[in-house]
Amino acid sequence: MYRIKSVIATLLAVLLCMGSFAMAEGAAAGYQLGGKIGDFTVTTFDGKTVTLSEVLKEKEMVLINIWATWCGPCRNEFPFMEEAYKQYADDVAIIALSCEPTDTDERLAEFAAEMGMTFYVARDT
Repeated sequence: MYRIKSVIATLLAVLLCMGSFAMAEGAAAGYQLGGKIGDFTVTTFDGKTVTLSEVLKEKEMVLINIWATWCGPCRNEFPFMEEAYKQYADDVAIIALSCEPTDTDERLAEFAAEMGMTFYVARDT
């Protein structure tokens, strides 16, 4: 149990740091703490359609992760994210959106297989 809590704490710390960096750079300036994100639909690399509002009907929470295949810190966080996801998949969904325009569905499929990612993986279109 201690290991799981440690993994979750580490994951949250990494995500908070990345979120703080993004806000400092102005990338997330359109959203405020406690604000609502607009509904969106994406298609995963394997052809599944995922709509945020539909996922929230089934899960208590959704972690939206913005990343790219070339990003070293992203690569480092995925094993921890996958471990936490397996532990809490009944309550939490993860939608990992690649922000790299050159990441094709084929590249995302390869990356997800390499990293052992079992949650939703799609391109931010």
